[in-house]
Amino acid sequence: MINTRIELKEKKMNASLKTIQTLSRIAKVVSALVFVFSIIGAIGSAVGLIGIVMIDVFGISEESLSFILELDKSFTVESEYYVTALALIYCIGNAIVSSVAKSYFQSELHHGTPFTARGAAELRRVSVFAIVVPIAVSFAQSIAIAGISLFVANTEMIMPYETDISIGIFLLILSVIFKYGADISEPKSNAQTGV
Repeated sequence: MINTRIELKEKKMNASLKTIQTLSRIAKVVSALVFVFSIIGAIGSAVGLIGIVMIDVFGISEESLSFILELDKSFTVESEYYVTALALIYCIGNAIVSSVAKSYFQSELHHGTPFTARGAAELRRVSVFAIVVPIAVSFAQSIAIAGISLFVANTEMIMPYETDISIGIFLLILSVIFKYGADISEPKSNAQTGV
């Protein structure tokens, strides 16, 4: 009777671990896609910023550019400086966080469980990046806005992208839970192996 309960409990635990591993595989793919799209966005924003500088330097009129690009509303070089610079900084920040997240999920899949001391430490590292990078991105965007305002006439007030550190805080709490799980499971596995 007791063995049957233990076997049933182990089956449930294995099913839960299998679900966690499936979610980790999905998260690894999603973080890789976010990384790739962030790099593409950063390159596109950099090219756009260079294009805006070239338009400004060569003195191409905004009306003719709006006509050539078939834009519904008028194109303003001043606002495009802001938009492309902020998008470039935002994409670089997303690339950094998604790269660190992808690394964590690769490691977790390699170990087969998130409940290891190393896995918990790596998740804590991801949480720190998920908290610090958005704050740094917001700060860098504010500096970019101030810098562009010094050189571009007719500036409009454009706010940086919103900063959200809630995911980082959630991951930090999750890393503590995973550390607790590692502390519970590792002595048991050491006792079974006789270490």
